[in-house]
Amino acid sequence: SIKYASYSTSNGRIFDQPSTGSTSTYSFKNIKFANSGDYAVYIRSAKEVRFVNCDLFNNGWNGTGLSTVLADDGTTLGYDSTQADLQAFYAGSNASNGGAMRIRSTAIVNVVDCKIYNNLRGLRIQDCGVGGYGYISRNQCYNNIESGIYLASGSYDATNGCENFTVYNNA
Repeated sequence: SIKYASYSTSNGRIFDQPSTGSTSTYSFKNIKFANSGDYAVYIRSAKEVRFVNCDLFNNGWNGTGLSTVLADDGTTLGYDSTQADLQAFYAGSNASNGGAMRIRSTAIVNVVDCKIYNNLRGLRIQDCGVGGYGYISRNQCYNNIESGIYLASGSYDATNGCENFTVYNNA
């Protein structure tokens, strides 16, 4: 395991590669990443990134105060909570602006046989696969607040984004 002892919104990234020109290959196998107040793994650029049989949980969210599957019960917020209640939740100490992973500008991305749960965001894969490919398969993505699997565009205008990706057999 590579993790903070407990969740705090002030916990930083567990693995951070901030360079925009990296040509390195990163491989993570059988590792548990937990309790980051940001993204557990943030890779700004790389030649290749691989995750195999990893667990990523309680990153960007401590997993409490909100149910992703049940209605508001008066103690825990739910899918029918008011906008004001959800805004107060996001402003509190249970959640921050992060998640399991954010992989950007990487030619080859493989995320296979991983468990991604109780995060603010699950897999955020952005502007990847260009000149390469990506496989996201056989993962269990559950109880993530904003997204389980998110193939993103950094420009948000359909001129960029992920290319050559196969996403299959995920739960």
